[in-house]
Amino acid sequence: MRRTTRNTIIRIIIMAVLSAAVILIALKFRPSWAESTEQRGDREIQQDYDLTLWYYDESLTPYVEQLSQDYFRKEGLRIGCELVSVVSFFENMNKLNVDGDGAPDLYITDTSRLEQAYLGSLAKENAYPDIYSLKNYSVKALTSVRYGGKQVGYPLCFDMEYFAYNKDYLDRAPQSFEKIAADSESFVKQEDSPVDMVILYDINDLLFNYHFIGSVLNLGGDAGDDDSSIEINKEQGINALTAYKDFTSKVNISRNTTTYELAENSFVFGRSMTAILKCSSLAALNREHTNFEIAKMPAVNDAIDSKALSTTWCVCVNPMTQNTKDAEKLAKYMTFDNTNSIYDLTGFMSCKRMDYTGAGYNEVYVLYDDTTSLPKFIETEEIWKDIKLMFQNVNDGTEPQDAFNNLETSVYLQLATRTGQERQ
Repeated sequence: MRRTTRNTIIRIIIMAVLSAAVILIALKFRPSWAESTEQRGDREIQQDYDLTLWYYDESLTPYVEQLSQDYFRKEGLRIGCELVSVVSFFENMNKLNVDGDGAPDLYITDTSRLEQAYLGSLAKENAYPDIYSLKNYSVKALTSVRYGGKQVGYPLCFDMEYFAYNKDYLDRAPQSFEKIAADSESFVKQEDSPVDMVILYDINDLLFNYHFIGSVLNLGGDAGDDDSSIEINKEQGINALTAYKDFTSKVNISRNTTTYELAENSFVFGRSMTAILKCSSLAALNREHTNFEIAKMPAVNDAIDSKALSTTWCVCVNPMTQNTKDAEKLAKYMTFDNTNSIYDLTGFMSCKRMDYTGAGYNEVYVLYDDTTSLPKFIETEEIWKDIKLMFQNVNDGTEPQDAFNNLETSVYLQLATRTGQERQ
């Protein structure tokens, strides 16, 4: 009996020792990425990542968070995703490159900032030119990441303005905004119809007004990087702004109460016949089974065409990274190998060619090729502010000719140091 008791005690001690050893080994070798935000007592456990990814657009957060999890499972590499302020984004990156510590291995930026990135030696040329070709991407997607004739980024996703009409109310899309304005002015709501208006869109957002002047501005050529290709058609520009003023007065869209969400819901649920929307709305249109069609953006009027605006995001590799191959491989994974979740997580459409299920997606992808983008100049942000101010001034009563003259003067002044001469 004593021997049995002693043997039992010995076995218990041995099992306890073995269990403790197993626990210690597990703690030593468990995936450390899981500890990056864990708190133990008053000490926060900091994590050393294999690669660091910077981005400044908060709408990309769900995507990059999912990316870090997926890539760890696939490659065993820990990706540190940092939301960094867009203010001094590249200046801070350059400083960290010089200091030799803390700079990202790669980052996401919209393509209008590629000049700043490339001339600052912060964007390494694309390592997979055979993959990033017309076989897998549209002309627009490839052009968007080009600067100085080189692909300096990996096209990730895009957003754009597009025109939609409800097929329950219209047999075809209106041919011009002049026609939409006339129809709006004569519109009378019927008691037995849910339709309240001909068109509704977020008139405060420049994205949905830009098409009025998109065809009269050539700022940088097809790739938006050629400062010898600066053309502003003054006569058509004034006429386009005059048409815009006439349009806004007749459609009667409230600047104070109309939001994008209101405009989207009004079209989705059949209260407006037409709308100007962005890519994220396609999900709601399909979910609610709206009987809609995507069409080319109507012309401004019989004399002036329109040109829709798009924004493209790309991934760039920091040339100063010590993990060049791993960073390039991750950039390819984000923009080519694993693009299926981009839309669901961000509302933006993948630049890589994909067959989307649901109405409107493929039509928008085709129309993307015909959009214009903001130039890649360092001065682009100021030009954007000038264009936004021009539309606001027209809405506030400034004469279209004066508003457009102010824009023309400001743009040429902004770009004077690039072209070496001011406008005469």
